[in-house]
Amino acid sequence: MSNHLTNRSIIGSRPPQTMNNRSTTAFFVLTLLLTSGCMGLIDEQRIDDGGVTPPNEPWAPAELPDEWSNIVARTRGSPNLIGFTDCDQLEQTLKDHIAEEMRVHFLEMLENDWGYYGWGWAEDDMMMDGDAVAESSSAAGGDSAGSSGGQQTNREEGTDYSGTNNQEEGVDEADFVKTDGYYIYMLQNNRLFILGTPEPGQLTYESNITIEGSPMTMMLTDDHLVIMSTVSSWNLNSNDPLYDILYDEDSYWWRSNSLTKLTVIDISNRSAPEAQRELYIEGYYQTAREVNGTVRMVTHGYLELPGMQWWLQMPDSYWEYDWEDPMRNVIRNETIYRTIQENMQVIQDTNLADLVPQIYERSDGEITTHPLAADTCDDFVTSEDSTSRSFTSIFTLDLMASDFSFEADHLMTNWAQVYASQDVLVIAESANDWWWFWGNDDFTEATNLHTFDISNAGTTLYTGSGRINGTVLDQFSLSEYDGT
Repeated sequence: MSNHLTNRSIIGSRPPQTMNNRSTTAFFVLTLLLTSGCMGLIDEQRIDDGGVTPPNEPWAPAELPDEWSNIVARTRGSPNLIGFTDCDQLEQTLKDHIAEEMRVHFLEMLENDWGYYGWGWAEDDMMMDGDAVAESSSAAGGDSAGSSGGQQTNREEGTDYSGTNNQEEGVDEADFVKTDGYYIYMLQNNRLFILGTPEPGQLTYESNITIEGSPMTMMLTDDHLVIMSTVSSWNLNSNDPLYDILYDEDSYWWRSNSLTKLTVIDISNRSAPEAQRELYIEGYYQTAREVNGTVRMVTHGYLELPGMQWWLQMPDSYWEYDWEDPMRNVIRNETIYRTIQENMQVIQDTNLADLVPQIYERSDGEITTHPLAADTCDDFVTSEDSTSRSFTSIFTLDLMASDFSFEADHLMTNWAQVYASQDVLVIAESANDWWWFWGNDDFTEATNLHTFDISNAGTTLYTGSGRINGTVLDQFSLSEYDGT
């Protein structure tokens, strides 16, 4: 595996599903009981891509395989990151991880007698979408609204003005307010406001620009701002070309209902800021760091498979039995078994493109899709003993380069904490997700530490991994000095 990881990123969600339990008449239940030798027949309801569809076809409880509910024995190996030989291996690894997590999810229902009523789900709230159109102040003069290079005095951070309260010296962190000593940049609602500070204690309004979605934080480097916002797929205009890519009208399925948007703003003219580049990433924003003009943004995400069922759709007759009736367990066990088998078929039939998120770029009103899994898929890595199905992606943007470009590194990990010094970036992830421990009490929590060399502008190089006992609380639980 090359030490230089390249390409792009991820992330996902579980859309709302509808379950409709119909009442069965006592006469119908009695008839079924009599015709089945008092074992009971069950009128099954199944869920297809469009919702609940009862076929009204009875079926009898089946004899289940003896070992169908066995838990796979857990082992731990090395946390070192390794690549994939080809896209087929990446696809099969993802499918194996999804299948095992899904099995444990339902086997926990089997033991704990829960999960009959489906998932609760809340979509992203907020989101006002708008085009990146700047509004300028007519009172702002050309000289005062230009680049900071036109100022008469040099203002120094820490002496003449204060900046973001960063963890490490020389490593700037994202914030919703930034300043270069001459201008203040502020995110409010779905707008970026630029204010001038010609003299201490004085403020002048320069301009504002609309940012799509819900802006969260931004990074500042000379004459560029990188703004991170969350965009809900549910709030996309139906005429937006991105809407057609993300939404499948036949199955009522969103490929991803939450996107992280990265907007690069050219602020060389503070009275007329312009959106220079717009990228949409399937996944959730985590954090960002800037060192010597290079911004590294970290996202985390996964995709749900269309047609996957994470709840139990119990047949009508189940609800007609008394709570203590052993027939309820018979029906429940078979329903769990059948749900697992149906999900296994869904997993098997899914293509790699529906397992790995994508990046979308908006330019001149058109959307360009950047697939993450292309060619040999050697841009993806995972720990040797990982069972994760989600990805942490590190986007590296060199804002000092003459032509805007980015690279992205994709790690198959659990949710991670992120730390960065001027030379080293650390991804700290739980070695195993919650479900991995169920039925395996011999293991305790552990944390994988993946380190990257970020001393060179525009590049992020993997240097090694280690594992420690316990968990990492947050970024302030990590530090680095002189390579240690």
